[in-house]
Amino acid sequence: MRGRRTLGLADVLLDLARRLLPAERRNWASAMRAEADQVPQEERLRWATGCVWTAVKMRAYSMNTGSYRVSRGVMLVEAIGAFGPLTFAWYEVVSGLPGVARNSGHIQAMWMLSAVVDLLGPIGLFLGLRYVLAGKGIQQRTFGWTLAAVPVAANLVGAASGQ
Repeated sequence: MRGRRTLGLADVLLDLARRLLPAERRNWASAMRAEADQVPQEERLRWATGCVWTAVKMRAYSMNTGSYRVSRGVMLVEAIGAFGPLTFAWYEVVSGLPGVARNSGHIQAMWMLSAVVDLLGPIGLFLGLRYVLAGKGIQQRTFGWTLAAVPVAANLVGAASGQ
């Protein structure tokens, strides 16, 4: 197997750095790879780790636009990852079979609160997917703050009641 080079951990990290770098900094990946070839073998892994760290910082820097705008791809992941399970929880609370625990007074009140709070799941999923598909975000700032404050308030009520 002459001529075939085995990939080491440093090479894998350099490839990762290339993928992580923002599009406008992709030429840095070529420079990092060229410089890595000049670094002594015992220092190469450290060099590659530093390249990945730099790529992560540059990616984070390029994502910081100074506004609260989110790309549609990020919103798709957020909507499904955050509001999907909450939608499922809401469905389970609302349509679940009645049980002995649900019929007791204190727990029934917590189920009702959970049904209201978990309703944010389908609302958030709908609004997130609407933004992904149509580019329409929330127009009223008060509504957005309310969507964020309701789960916080529900957690505070649950913590205060010992549940």
